[in-house]
Amino acid sequence: MDATSYAFFRKKLKHYMKRVTSNREPLMITRKNKHNVVLISVEEYSNLLENQFILSHLESRAWLQATAEQKEAAAVVSQELVTEPAEVDPS
Repeated sequence: MDATSYAFFRKKLKHYMKRVTSNREPLMITRKNKHNVVLISVEEYSNLLENQFILSHLESRAWLQATAEQKEAAAVVSQELVTEPAEVDPS
């Protein structure tokens, strides 16, 4: 995670906001009083909330654990999707 000072962040606000949203990497903004903050994109924030919600429910956590165990045991079978051939225009 990159970091910058509050003063420099203010000077280059647009640059840092674009960087955080484009790279989907958080940015730590340091402050003199040691009350630092982290800037993240809306997508990353939504992802964090969704993960927190899923992991906070026992049923979801159990399902994820069972899926991981199946994968580890090689009980998961990979298959290719079958697609219909494209229709040919008779004209």
